[in-house]
Amino acid sequence: MYALEDDGSLTMSVRLTYLGSDPDFAWLLPLPAPPELSVGSDALFTQLRGATAPLFATAARIDGTCRQEPSCVRPDGSTPLSFGCGASSAPPSTGWMGPYVDAGARPDVGQVGGWDAGARSDGGVDVFSEGQVGPYETAVLGAATAVEVLAWLDAHGYQVPSGSEDTLDAYARTGHVFVALRLATDATTSQIAPIVMHIPVEAPCLPLTLTAISTVPDLPITAWFLGRARVVPTNYSVLQSEYASSSYWDVPGFYASQTTRDIDALGGQAFATEYAGPTPRVPVELGSLADVLGMPAADIVLAIFARGYGSDPAFARIAAGFTTLPRGRTLAVYLSCLSVARDEVDVTSCGAGTGSIDADGLAAALEREVAEPRRRAQAMIDSHPYLTRMFTTMSAAEMTLDPEFRVDDALGDVAAVHTATTITRCDSLHYLRGAPMVREIAGVSSVVSSGTIADDSAYCHSLGLVLPSEATSSRPPSRGCLCAANRAPARYWWLVGTLALVGWLRARLRSRARLEHARNAARADRSTGAP
Repeated sequence: MYALEDDGSLTMSVRLTYLGSDPDFAWLLPLPAPPELSVGSDALFTQLRGATAPLFATAARIDGTCRQEPSCVRPDGSTPLSFGCGASSAPPSTGWMGPYVDAGARPDVGQVGGWDAGARSDGGVDVFSEGQVGPYETAVLGAATAVEVLAWLDAHGYQVPSGSEDTLDAYARTGHVFVALRLATDATTSQIAPIVMHIPVEAPCLPLTLTAISTVPDLPITAWFLGRARVVPTNYSVLQSEYASSSYWDVPGFYASQTTRDIDALGGQAFATEYAGPTPRVPVELGSLADVLGMPAADIVLAIFARGYGSDPAFARIAAGFTTLPRGRTLAVYLSCLSVARDEVDVTSCGAGTGSIDADGLAAALEREVAEPRRRAQAMIDSHPYLTRMFTTMSAAEMTLDPEFRVDDALGDVAAVHTATTITRCDSLHYLRGAPMVREIAGVSSVVSSGTIADDSAYCHSLGLVLPSEATSSRPPSRGCLCAANRAPARYWWLVGTLALVGWLRARLRSRARLEHARNAARADRSTGAP
């Protein structure tokens, strides 16, 4: 990911993947100038990937007015009981409603300070910086030849793949520096995090030729560019996809395979623009933990999980450094117990007398190593109003030229969502469910179904019913949606009559009781001489 800053600098964020064993992990990246290094956040890539990924959606539309389905009756002319009055079998007229994000962004842009390009000499190699950044041990090196760089890396325990000398030498002779990374002794490949490099250059370049040494066939590459206008490659082709085939909507995985074929047809050096438009407002930042420092351990652990830190890939590595696990318990079980503890007695029971946690230290480390990178990522997204997303796949033989990019504010937006509209064409000859259907993609229509001519009699017969004109009884059938049995079967009438008789008898008994009460009251009045 590249963020093009207003001061002419470039912020480059790289998400690393690795399939080997922990001690073998090493990464070497050539850059045109010494960078400032910091650890990044996986959440930045996860959120932007979801918000800008190509999506093939389907909408529905009904044109015209279809023939009304007939009112059918039983063969004896009675109307069948109706349930679910008011329900409609018509397909929805609205289209796909996906989890779109608000594509607005704040226009303010942060400024970045300058660089100190000073370096110390170490055996003919210029060491611009050296130290730990997140889970990595890092070094930024410069040398006149690749031999000197490789010798320094070998002497300091970095694993560099064989066959890289010629490729590295081409970068060294053009004044490039090299960013070397390896996992720190307490880290594993499961904790690999993005690395952020701030460079005092303006033009984005993706160093791919070195990747050819250890890559896989058709390696998928996604690049994002944050700035104020659309970005295009200058030395690679731009794939123009019309997405006119219905296979994009109907065949799982068709987009990726077809895009790879289209890129190969352009010589393997091309990018597809998957999205270009306003930067989506995506949530990356987590709530600060500064307000829980000094609280009881149970409250701090509860806040850590409640605010989302437990799902960050760096959490397990950081938490392990501040926790002494009880015998027989895993980190997840121990912290889960602490998160629901009510008091210090519960905290002690979670550790069973053998476990402990420096909750304050853990919260402070998470604030520093997780919250702060996420805040920086959120600020970077919010301060760049425009986003371009590009995709390609490349094999080793195609990685002979590093792609370079430039801003082209004359180009328009590119939508990530591509919609195929299914149109039902209604008329007086077709019911809705049997009307002709076409699919419209990019203004081109194709037939989905030619439809079936309506037949009222056949329609009723398919339901075990008949048209009113075909009924054997001369009684007129009930029409309309009454949600009741207008002509109920005869077996129900005895129940209706019984209920009516019971009601009448209860009313008669209440009337006779009131009359008897009045008579008794009158007798009582006469016996007492009341006027």
